Amino acid sequence: MTEFINWSTLATYGGSLAMVLVLTQFTKDLPFTKDIPTQIWSYILAFVVLIMANAFTTGLSLNVIAQIIFNAVIISIAANGGYSAISRISGTTTDGNLLVDTSNLSTDIYRLELDTVDDLADKKTVTLAVRSVEGLSHL
Repeated sequence: MTEFINWSTLATYGGSLAMVLVLTQFTKDLPFTKDIPTQIWSYILAFVVLIMANAFTTGLSLNVIAQIIFNAVIISIAANGGYSAISRISGTTTDGNLLVDTSNLSTDIYRLELDTVDDLADKKTVTLAVRSVEGLSHL
């Protein structure tokens, strides 16, 4: 391989996914993107990458643009992690992590970390998942 990227590579699933991953992470905290949800921003980036890649390789037509609209969704979801995107859309996201304090194994101390107190107040139910950790099977 003699170059980092080329337009033909960016027109593929792997090439566009890699570029959208990098661009999303690189730009998501810039002042003009901070107020845009990351998943929407990654869709915009995916759309732009695919439009440019096709414009510079096979050319654009109405048929190609229609395909890009749908392909950008696939790239965006893959770039953001399909599960977290679908969870957020369906309203089943988690706002924090359940942590187990293992400093004193004789007591069961659990802590739910949330971004804000309002995160818990907005929840109608809280679901806790407990999994076995090697060496801590007695919990």
